[in-house]
Amino acid sequence: MTHSTITDRIHTLFERIPPFDRLPEEERNDLLTDVAIEYYNTGEVLIEQGSTVHKGLFIVESGTVRLMDIDNQRLLDKCGEEDFFGSFGLIKGGGAIYEAKAVDPTVCALLKASRFNQLYDRHEEFAAFFDSDIKRYVRRMDQDIDVTGGHLLSIRR
Repeated sequence: MTHSTITDRIHTLFERIPPFDRLPEEERNDLLTDVAIEYYNTGEVLIEQGSTVHKGLFIVESGTVRLMDIDNQRLLDKCGEEDFFGSFGLIKGGGAIYEAKAVDPTVCALLKASRFNQLYDRHEEFAAFFDSDIKRYVRRMDQDIDVTGGHLLSIRR
């Protein structure tokens, strides 16, 4: 059995999942300097709906996070391993449009907002990847989302 630290696992995620896998290797390797590894207990809130503080892009390393519109009691999505969330607030600003809550013990890599914004501004393909997801979400805002197959607020590879 090989030894693997959480940092090694996050590095492997960046190598494997779009759009990070498309970044130059040197830049991808340097991302770990702007990542915080965060652990959340079951029921712990990662993002409060309405919050204007956008800490960064959350990448689920393990566990499950529920994204819910609390105001309308509407489940928007569930995010598992290798899913992202938080890009909507980083790009659009304003209050968070959902609450993100850990469904079970969850480990996330949190890419700092400043680094996300830097990547977004400097890499056209990176920006296009996240813009595409936001456009898909906006087009379907008024439709009910089947969370078993939907992924409008998180990104899956």
